[in-house]
Amino acid sequence: AMSSSSTQVLDNLSFLSTLSEKIISATNHIETRFLAPVFNPLEAKLRSFVAPQVNAKINAFLAGQHPLAMGLPLMNPFRVFFIVIGYLLIVALGILLVSLIKPGKQGFRPKPLQILHNLVLVLVSAFMAIETVRQWRLENMSLFGNSIRDGSIAMARITCIFFLSKILEFTDTFIMVLKKNYRQISFLHLYHHASIFVVWWYVIFFAPGGESYFSVILNSFIHVIMYSYYLSTTLGMPLTFIKPYITSMQMMQFMCMMIQAIYDLIMINPATCNYPRSHMLLLAVYMVTMLGLFANFFMKDAQRRKALKRSQQKKSS
Repeated sequence: AMSSSSTQVLDNLSFLSTLSEKIISATNHIETRFLAPVFNPLEAKLRSFVAPQVNAKINAFLAGQHPLAMGLPLMNPFRVFFIVIGYLLIVALGILLVSLIKPGKQGFRPKPLQILHNLVLVLVSAFMAIETVRQWRLENMSLFGNSIRDGSIAMARITCIFFLSKILEFTDTFIMVLKKNYRQISFLHLYHHASIFVVWWYVIFFAPGGESYFSVILNSFIHVIMYSYYLSTTLGMPLTFIKPYITSMQMMQFMCMMIQAIYDLIMINPATCNYPRSHMLLLAVYMVTMLGLFANFFMKDAQRRKALKRSQQKKSS
């Protein structure tokens, strides 16, 4: 049971649900107005290349859409696919264009864009973390083993906004392209940005809510810290004490999600929890790939720092 003070806080924050409803309807409007006219002919073209039985298979797969996901934006997987291809093309073309316009080492200094991008992501991440915690409390959910409840549209909306926020994060890469920070545009970076968007489409399409709340809260909370750090650096007041913890916090987040997936797969009876086991399996496998890639980055980064220290010591001696 909730204490009266926490109920008070939840009531005071009810405007967050209204906000998420507005974000969803605005995105739906943008999709119908601007994206559909571009993507529909592309989808028709793509479908014309595949055998009719393949198209029938695709349609059968998509018939499994969760009722709560029906009114949500970007639920067409072809559009998700085109957006990911678009993202990778913009990065590739961007690198070409920036190299042509600005030969040499120096790239652009897109400071206003960076400030805006980081600020928006701090605010959006805080909004998602708070509203998801709020819905979690309102629905009296437990830590793990949560079913998707009928009619919990507010939880479906906020998890969908989390999926949509992955598009905003593409700007991370665009800024690196403009600044010519090509070293940062690693396989890990591109894999993470492209795949997370597709994975979250799958989550929202088939299971908007239930166990997915956990990833939304963890990831949004870490992004508040991460983008606050980036914002402070861009504004020239770096919160340096945070920096060493960012990668380890991300690794911790992956470990927590791994624990959730394994716990749900082993301990939770599918008869009492309708959250799809396939999603938990996907979460576990995806977390293994992320942990592997991050650990690799972590070690390379440590080696690079050691080498840098050594060269500085040599210079000073």
